[in-house]
Amino acid sequence: MRIGVIGLGYIGLPTAIMFASSGHDVIGLDIRKDVVESINSGNSHIIEPEINERLRKVIKEERLKATTRPEELRGLDAYIICVQTPLLGNKPDLSYVENAIRTVAEIIDRGALVIIESTVPPGTTVRMAKLLEDLTGMREGIDFYVAHAPERVMPGRIFKELVYNSRIIGGVSKKAGKLAENLYRSFVRGEIFITDATTAEMVKLMENTFRDVNIALANEFALLAMQYGVNVFEAIKLANTHPRVRIHLPGIGVGGHCLPKDPYLLLSSAERDFGLIRRARKINEGMPKFVAELLFEALEEAGVKIEDSVVAVLGLSYKGGTDDTRNSPALKFVEIIKDIVREVRTYDPYVGGTHPSVEEAVTGADALVIATDHLEFKGLDWDYLGSKMRTRVLVDGRGIIETPPKGFTFRGVGRGDV
Repeated sequence: MRIGVIGLGYIGLPTAIMFASSGHDVIGLDIRKDVVESINSGNSHIIEPEINERLRKVIKEERLKATTRPEELRGLDAYIICVQTPLLGNKPDLSYVENAIRTVAEIIDRGALVIIESTVPPGTTVRMAKLLEDLTGMREGIDFYVAHAPERVMPGRIFKELVYNSRIIGGVSKKAGKLAENLYRSFVRGEIFITDATTAEMVKLMENTFRDVNIALANEFALLAMQYGVNVFEAIKLANTHPRVRIHLPGIGVGGHCLPKDPYLLLSSAERDFGLIRRARKINEGMPKFVAELLFEALEEAGVKIEDSVVAVLGLSYKGGTDDTRNSPALKFVEIIKDIVREVRTYDPYVGGTHPSVEEAVTGADALVIATDHLEFKGLDWDYLGSKMRTRVLVDGRGIIETPPKGFTFRGVGRGDV
């Protein structure tokens, strides 16, 4: 088939590569000229295992090309929309999805399939199908077909999970769901479940809201453990030996493109909500501030004036092993402390930062804060780094330190035992 992928970000580009690798001819559309040029030269603008090798292969085979010109996607068999759905305050901004639909309306032929992969509030796909009908004068289920097929992948494992994760597909019409299933079957090896579009939208939002609420519960456990003198990570490990208990891990906060946003998308069209989801969101949103309070407490204990302190923050991405900084709690933490301390230094092996190495970031610093659980941070020589610091304060926002190193004033989320 001839497929157009609209939006070539963290989901759109890998999806385009997978369809191209499966024998389809794919044209990717993005408004960013530099991104398009980079992709066409065989260089991904995002970090993901295997992505450059896979990209260069399909570019060389002429199965994939990128463009900024919508007219190059005219008359294709399928259009897959992978644009962002950010929040404005706590309300979803669906303008990117609507603009994509308006673009499709100008270039679509009869018989084409339109799939929205972007995460959207319940009812959005049906509304977008109606907008497409209004713009084209054609009818969904007869002249064209619209479905929702939300992505369910994790950065760092995208290509594996695109293939082996199960997939939920919701058609506006039954035929749309079947056509979308046939298309994804070209590379999906996991189960594909067919439902209606609004149910598929809610399933995606429920999955991420479930995780967000359970992380909030873990964070509340961590705050309680610090009052009771308990190491919450040890407590969670023991609690999880129960056959029906699986507690998540606490930390500096929740980031990424889904978890901080999707609970608000789920609530956005509801006439009434019942408090739990919104309360969980507030707990997770408050964790960067809590870690800042731990830092200030440790500095004061070490005899350092907060306003004179130099703080090195390790990690800027929202989770370990990725360069993805979207909604990163590490960045929120930096924003909180930057006008309170004298200097904030940052280092991230994937993102960069103010300093090119851990050693340079901590030299002469008063405090070191672990804000991202990169694997590279788990084997650091704390004695050596401490020898470079002016004051030995260490704050673990990610629970990667089991035994606090000697000679440091230590604080950690959930570490009531120190």
